Amino acid sequence: TEEAAALVAVKNRKNSMLNPKAHVKREVTVEEVLASRPLCWPIKALDVPPISDGACAVVFAGEADAAAITDRPAWVHGMAYYSEADNGPDRSMIQSEPLQLAAAKVYKEAGITNPFRQFDVAELQEPYTCFELSYYEGLGLCPEGSAAELIQSGETELTGSLPVNPSGGCM
Repeated sequence: TEEAAALVAVKNRKNSMLNPKAHVKREVTVEEVLASRPLCWPIKALDVPPISDGACAVVFAGEADAAAITDRPAWVHGMAYYSEADNGPDRSMIQSEPLQLAAAKVYKEAGITNPFRQFDVAELQEPYTCFELSYYEGLGLCPEGSAAELIQSGETELTGSLPVNPSGGCM
């Protein structure tokens, strides 16, 4: 629902207030998101992050080299990549099949059977608030059709069972 998407904007913008690197620090209300300028229904101006550039680097190393770099390495237990093919007219605009395929492969490799219970935190790239909702389902954080219930429950808040985008995400 538009209200559920607005809750994503509220949560992520609130989280960004704690992020010293956040591009924009401004809390919003559900009412402000719903009343913001329409872009392309159901997406409104406050459902979209600001235009920004960013970068990330990950250093991969073998176990011996990792010990020399840090005393707290993060181990990769699974990896997959899938992309949208030339199937635009046939694919769902609600759910990303490549995301579901990649998640299933990684979960199998890493022994993940219940991501909502086994993850401590999730950082999702959400170019629109509705994408974060669909990613909850595509990543198996909740059953299909229940993303609105998950965001409404508060479980993805910083104090919830599975904080999602504690950095503020793209917002």
